[in-house]
Amino acid sequence: MFFTIFSYVILSNSIYLVDSTRVSLLAPIVQTNDVTLSDIVTYRWRNYQRGDVIELRGNRFLSAEGFNDNLRYIMRIVGLSEETLEIKQGQVYIDGQILSADYLDNLLIEDYDLIKIKVPASQYLVMGKSVTEEEESLVVTLVFKEDILNRVIFRLLPLERWGQVK
Repeated sequence: MFFTIFSYVILSNSIYLVDSTRVSLLAPIVQTNDVTLSDIVTYRWRNYQRGDVIELRGNRFLSAEGFNDNLRYIMRIVGLSEETLEIKQGQVYIDGQILSADYLDNLLIEDYDLIKIKVPASQYLVMGKSVTEEEESLVVTLVFKEDILNRVIFRLLPLERWGQVK
C-alpha cells in the first residue's frame, strides 16, 4: 500500500499527471471523466506530432465556437505549424497529400467539404467531435503551443477500457 501511494505522489507531481476533470472531444477514444495518465514534462521542449492526443485549455478559438474558455479539452493534433490542411469530399489533405490515419474515422470528416486552413507558425490545428443531444459535429480549431497542457498517453479508468491512448 505504501509503495502505491508513494508511486502515485511521485508520478503525479513530477513527470506524469493522473487526472479526470476535463471535457473530451475524442469520444470514444477518451471520454469525459476517464482517468488518464498524461506526460506533463516533455511537452515543454518537444514538438508535438500529428496524431498526438492532447489536453488544452480553452482559448479564443474555442470560445468563438461556443466552448467555455475556463474548461480543459482533449483533442487530437492533425495539422502542424505552417502546413495547409484541407477537407475535400470527406478526405483530409495536408499540403496537397491525402492523410490516411485510423484516428480520422471517429471525427465525422465525411460530413464536411471545402475547408482549407493554413496553420500559422507556433500553432497546431486540432480536431475533435462535439456531441450534444441534438447532433454530433466536427470541431476544427487552432491552438497555440502555450495552450497545450500535456499529452494524454494512457487511460487508467474505467478498467474495461484500460490501455494506451492512440
